Amino acid sequence: AINGTALGGGLETALVCNYRMGTNKATVGLPEVNLGLLPGAGGTQRLPRLVGPSQALKMMLSGAPLSAEKALTSGILDAISENSLIEDAIEFLQDKIELSDEIIKREIAFYLQAGSHSTANSMTHALHEIYTWCDDSHKKMKKIKNNPLFLQRCVHESMRLHPASPVAWRRSECPVNLDENIKMEKNDLIIMDLHEANQDKSIFGLDSNIFNPNRVVPKNQFLWGLTFGIGLHMCFGRDLDGGVIPDEKTDPNNHQYGIVTLLVQKILDEGGHPDDKNKPKADLNTERSNWASYPILFGGKK
Repeated sequence: AINGTALGGGLETALVCNYRMGTNKATVGLPEVNLGLLPGAGGTQRLPRLVGPSQALKMMLSGAPLSAEKALTSGILDAISENSLIEDAIEFLQDKIELSDEIIKREIAFYLQAGSHSTANSMTHALHEIYTWCDDSHKKMKKIKNNPLFLQRCVHESMRLHPASPVAWRRSECPVNLDENIKMEKNDLIIMDLHEANQDKSIFGLDSNIFNPNRVVPKNQFLWGLTFGIGLHMCFGRDLDGGVIPDEKTDPNNHQYGIVTLLVQKILDEGGHPDDKNKPKADLNTERSNWASYPILFGGKK
């Protein structure tokens, strides 16, 4: 459902969906060329499949946006809402696919998991790893509190060890050879173990299974590993949750740290520390390594 402008990443996010509906004021486009860039996040791949190579190339090279009517004609939009966008979108989907109570329940649960639970779990894991690593070391904790870029490294290292989705499932839409030993037919299922890949000793070192924010990784490798996926399968919330990876030119006072780092920073700034009399408890109702409760106190310890 597009209610307004969907340019660049906004359109690329919408292209992932099976269907797209917009209001009559919706505007879509890929204006990256105006910044000297090519569209990312799958825009160069998904748009040609949807509107054809000629129209897609025109949009990418001109950067010109399309109105709702033109987007509908080109095939980017499947319908235009004349009344309530949300109600019209639900009605449209009910006409296109069968939405049983079980499917609705599953999708709502996934939305909550992807939209909020993943961030909350990542924050809790990061706090636990930091508390454990510092273990009453005032020097380590002082460095974390006084160096937000290092704090972000701590968060990224924790994300590597605790990916929100430990595995990723994909089905092939056509026959494809992944390498000489993996030949897939249409509808074959491949399961990628992201948790295991994130602890590959050949990439992350012999201590890959433990928390080490001072870890040095090879070039072209992210400290968080494959936690956010990569390429067409990259999570669109990567920069939102994880922030932007800093370099030697990064200004610590003007940097996108990501939601998880900012949450952890605020808790530490307010003196948050584990409650020694009320230990954290693991969540035994999920196969994923998450916490059911993680009590902390504010003030007192420095």
